[in-house]
Amino acid sequence: MAGSTKPLPVPAAASGDPAADEENQVHEVYEAIAPHFARTRFKQPWPLIERFLSTLPPNSLGLDAGAGNGKYLPAAQAAGHYAIAMDRSGGLLSIARGQLEGGAECILGDLCQDPWRPNTFDFAISVAAIHHLSTPERRADAVQTLIRPLRNGGRFFIYVWAYEQGPNSRRKMGSLADQKEGMEGGERVQDVLVPWVLSSEPGKKKDKAPKVKGRRKQGEEGAEPEPAPETSNEGPKEEEEEEPKVFHRYYHLFAEGELEDLVRTAAKQDGYAVLGKEESKPEAGKYLRVVDVGWEADNWWIEGEVGSA
Repeated sequence: MAGSTKPLPVPAAASGDPAADEENQVHEVYEAIAPHFARTRFKQPWPLIERFLSTLPPNSLGLDAGAGNGKYLPAAQAAGHYAIAMDRSGGLLSIARGQLEGGAECILGDLCQDPWRPNTFDFAISVAAIHHLSTPERRADAVQTLIRPLRNGGRFFIYVWAYEQGPNSRRKMGSLADQKEGMEGGERVQDVLVPWVLSSEPGKKKDKAPKVKGRRKQGEEGAEPEPAPETSNEGPKEEEEEEPKVFHRYYHLFAEGELEDLVRTAAKQDGYAVLGKEESKPEAGKYLRVVDVGWEADNWWIEGEVGSA
């Protein structure tokens, strides 16, 4: 694939079995690409998430749901906190464990599972994970699972890929992918399969089929050449770089307002009164306050807090 055009996202087709779709198009893919994926995820953490971590009370305990290779564990530690990593990929968690000196605490679990006791965490983050869930109901489950174990006054931050792409976007999906030839005109495509090109290990080669030299059978002057094995003095077999493999990961691209609507809906279903930034706490019962919402570098994000009166 060297020198060829990078493959573009394509629309995702649901099979009617969301769990099976996610198993095939998310979980199995990340297990296959885990080491290669992790090598691309050691860049500087997103500044908005670092800012969020810097505003938490000292020595806060947190959950990183869908932590991947644990990129944000050192960021939490640098801000004076400790976070537990949870992810569905054992391959990525094996890398996350090495993110902190002495080993990070990592839990193998699904975003929609609810293993935590109430009042466990001071904060929770979910960075580039909920968009891998293939139905609105499963995405709402993930939001509920994220906020339920938060203590009174606990805070959360969710970050997902956006449908709205900036002019310099490198993702080539969402509003840009809709322009790809073959898309239905005028239709907004938010469920896509995003290619991941798994390159071969540096220097790894595959053998070409060995060349053969021809020989004629004795006494048959016009006979067809007969293959004969190459001898060692003719040099090594020719080699070529292994062809990279292409895997496709499912993403739901969030349109403007959709992430906030998801959080509000999920909270109301779970019995929270949902408040705006300036609204007063209710006199009784639990509440979720939307602190801020925004778009950054082709991503939507939301920050909030939960509590009870």
